[in-house]
Amino acid sequence: EYKEEAQFFVTTLLEQLKSRGRTEDLTLLELGSGGGHNAFYMKKYFPGGVTLADLSQGMLEQSKRLNPDCSHLQGDMRLLRLQKQDFDVVFVHDAIAYMTTEND
Repeated sequence: EYKEEAQFFVTTLLEQLKSRGRTEDLTLLELGSGGGHNAFYMKKYFPGGVTLADLSQGMLEQSKRLNPDCSHLQGDMRLLRLQKQDFDVVFVHDAIAYMTTEND
């Protein structure tokens, strides 16, 4: 399930990036990354680096085992502040369902 879904997202994202002239050293930030399953399939397309963020330390521990080559951050995606970091893609998958109010 994750492999096919991730491939769909990658194809769409890379098309958009290419149309904007971005094709090299691409970077990805995934908010609400959970156990890192999407990132496992997506990371090879983002050689500039992948950063995964999740509120749950337990989920991050799973992700670290699956994606030791990625950066991991613990925190609430609504409050996470990344100083002096730019990403070509900010990806939010299922975690968007946790945004239940306009303030979220």
